[in-house]
Amino acid sequence: MLFYIKLGYRNLLNNYRRSLKTILSIAIGLSACLLAQGFMSYTLLGLRESLINGGIGHIQIYQKGYLKASNDDNLRHLISDSKTVFRELSNVPGIKLFAPRINFQGMISSGDKSTIFMGTAGLPSREKKLNSLASLKQGTFLEDKKPFGIVIGSGLARKLHAGVGDTVTLMSTLKGGGVNAIDVEVIGIVEAQIKAYDDVLLLANLKTIQTFMDLPNSVSSIILLLNQTENLGKIEPSIQKICNPLGLEYRTWNQLAGVQYTQPKMFYDLIYLLIMIIIVLVVVLSIINTLNLTMQERVKEIGTIRSLGTTRLQVGKIFISESFLIGLLGGFFGIILGYALAGIFNALGGIPIPPPPGHAKGYTAFFKPGFIPALWLWMLFLMTATVGGFYPAFRAARLQIVEALRWI
Repeated sequence: MLFYIKLGYRNLLNNYRRSLKTILSIAIGLSACLLAQGFMSYTLLGLRESLINGGIGHIQIYQKGYLKASNDDNLRHLISDSKTVFRELSNVPGIKLFAPRINFQGMISSGDKSTIFMGTAGLPSREKKLNSLASLKQGTFLEDKKPFGIVIGSGLARKLHAGVGDTVTLMSTLKGGGVNAIDVEVIGIVEAQIKAYDDVLLLANLKTIQTFMDLPNSVSSIILLLNQTENLGKIEPSIQKICNPLGLEYRTWNQLAGVQYTQPKMFYDLIYLLIMIIIVLVVVLSIINTLNLTMQERVKEIGTIRSLGTTRLQVGKIFISESFLIGLLGGFFGIILGYALAGIFNALGGIPIPPPPGHAKGYTAFFKPGFIPALWLWMLFLMTATVGGFYPAFRAARLQIVEALRWI
């Protein structure tokens, strides 16, 4: 095989300009695929982490029946002995933070303005500093010295014409069926990524809401944040062992995110597949065109070596070795070009992306191509280039010796 590789290399040098153009086309195609993969993987990774740190967490623990209960009945399916659960969770390594949460809803009023809200009350069981809305959703913004403060979404604030320092009234139904009200102070306004959620968002202190709704030591769910998302599979069996004897159930982040993550992933996968198909077709046609021209220029040479005893199979191997080398070199330089372009774009500050439909804020995208996907792309383009050489190799092998020697 090494003999045919040497022959292929020499033939590439004999037509170095044409070979260089073909290698460059493969390099550009592979670098484009690598940039697309880097952009999509970074975007999906950012989406995953924003969902996890935005309130979903890596794992959520509930009382059995809570998820199937209606909004009016979910107060009957609360975790009543949360301290026992916390004690068990504290023995599980790899958990960065666990936060109890009560989900509640009702009416909020400010003067003559009233609207509905969807509230979350929480406070971490382990002190950790989180970022932006994630820390607000976990309750770290509410200290014991300000137990009657709430944070609301910017959309909800606009509806109420309320600002920081204003007093508003919350009204909600209780577990026993009555209605209670409480006056609280707006101590912060945040902007959620999803506009519809921003219009009803309310965050409160856990102890305040437990007292307000007469739910001492009860929580709707317990949210777990892990040290690394990749450790979820290792920690999940431990969570299951804790939940089963206590009559609890849990859901992981991908189960909770649902279409918020799966639909963008399916969209990106489809776009990436279409890009790959188009570029692979271009590479195949480019290889076929290059080797067809090479074959036509070397008809007499093929006739000569055939007359000296070279078999059809050996002639075909020579052309296939050329296409193999073109794919090998094109893939190598394509990876270098792809990483170089990714580095340049990242150094320039990334690409600003406008807000997706239904979201309030955009983001800056960077390119983070993976090493393993780059190797897979190299192998794909190498095989594509090799397969693209089959047709010219077949034509060269089928040439008749007498006709080839008469070629002018």
